[in-house]
Amino acid sequence: MTYHFGYKNPYCRKNPKNAFEYKAKIESALFLKKYKISNKLIKEAECNNYLDLNSYQVISYLYCNNKKYKECIIYANKAILCNSESGYNYFIKGNALYKQKRYKEAIQYLKSAEKYKYKSKYLNLMLAYSYLEENDYKNSLKYTQKVKKDANPFYERGTMFYNQKNYDKALNDLLMAESVGYKDDFIYTRLSFLYANKGEYEKSLNYANKAIINNSKDGIAHYRKGIALYNMKDYINAKKSFLQAEKLNYIHSGNMFEKLSFIFTIENNYKQAINYANKAIILNSQNAYAYYRKGYALFYSQKFSKAKESLVKSDKLGFLNYNLFSMLSYLFYIENDFKKAHFYINKALLLCKDDSTIYYLKAGILASLGKEKEAVNYYQKALTLEGN
Repeated sequence: MTYHFGYKNPYCRKNPKNAFEYKAKIESALFLKKYKISNKLIKEAECNNYLDLNSYQVISYLYCNNKKYKECIIYANKAILCNSESGYNYFIKGNALYKQKRYKEAIQYLKSAEKYKYKSKYLNLMLAYSYLEENDYKNSLKYTQKVKKDANPFYERGTMFYNQKNYDKALNDLLMAESVGYKDDFIYTRLSFLYANKGEYEKSLNYANKAIINNSKDGIAHYRKGIALYNMKDYINAKKSFLQAEKLNYIHSGNMFEKLSFIFTIENNYKQAINYANKAIILNSQNAYAYYRKGYALFYSQKFSKAKESLVKSDKLGFLNYNLFSMLSYLFYIENDFKKAHFYINKALLLCKDDSTIYYLKAGILASLGKEKEAVNYYQKALTLEGN
């Protein structure tokens, strides 16, 4: 790109050839980022009064374009001295301050650019962002409403916070983005997640439905709907949403498959429960909960050998659950391995002390180990719990 310097300076008009040559050389040096040469040429040109308003504007712009914001501000100031009513001069300086994240100062100069009628699609955007960083939501909203949908500062910052897992700030900014008209399935699915993360599942469901209305082929939206319904214990509709998400090729690190395995288990559809537990394991071979879900379904399918294999794997991977330990205890008990059965029933009792079946099982194990007196005590505890 070629920049043309003006000749408002009287010395430039008297020596147009020398002035033009200097300016062309300065432009070339800055474009090539040869700053030692450009600095020398600028000093010589200033000594000879070859630089005018347009010259300083171009120099400032080129420094800014090269991310040399300190130098950009120096020459923007010189441009302002040449003409204090040029909106562009204030915009250049405000832009440099904005890039340095000096938002309060940037607002001052960007507002001056606006005052002197400078128009740029970036001016409103920078003002919206700067006010946002200064927590002035009223003015940020004012300028946000002037920018295009795809340049919504609340959405951009909310997405940044979302990716950083700063969920409270993300929720605030994304709600603000929605309030000024930013509407798509991405913002809705994120809002659905954020509300689910806060345990507000009805609001999470509402935004998941909005995402689906906006794009019925969005697998993430159906998954988010399934999560909300699952936590609201509406398992029938949760299953429908998860299966639709799967149909649309959305896979969420096995989490969805784990939940489908659970739902099919409570429906006594153990074949499908095992199928989805296996899908979760394929995605993550270290998924302790998936092995538990598989083992649980196998246990109630009376495939005890395979159930033990999955449940032992779940235990080794660190999953803590009293049902896991009581099932393992029972499986070792029916194999007459009373020592291991006793080990696992004790682990179950550490996690749960109000399930009579655990006490019955421990009583049976103790009796098999020849500890009849202790067995009677646990048998009586089991009866007491059932009486309650």
